Amino acid sequence: MRILEKKDIIPSSQLGGEKMSKEIVLEVLTKNAEPLKAGEIAEQGSIEKKEVDKAIKQLKAEGIVVSPKRCFYTVEK
Repeated sequence: MRILEKKDIIPSSQLGGEKMSKEIVLEVLTKNAEPLKAGEIAEQGSIEKKEVDKAIKQLKAEGIVVSPKRCFYTVEK
């Protein structure tokens, strides 16, 4: 796994809003069979962790993402 540098992370101002963050989070979670932590999702999606946290909160409220154990997230099957 490659370690991201600050220059690799896309600032939230360039993402195009919450919709884009949610799409990135869903894409990363769909590609992974195992539940992931928010930091791992941020790293794999090349977005800021605070954007991942916001997207996860919304996706959980919509019933799309679940947390099978504390601080780990996956797509509802």
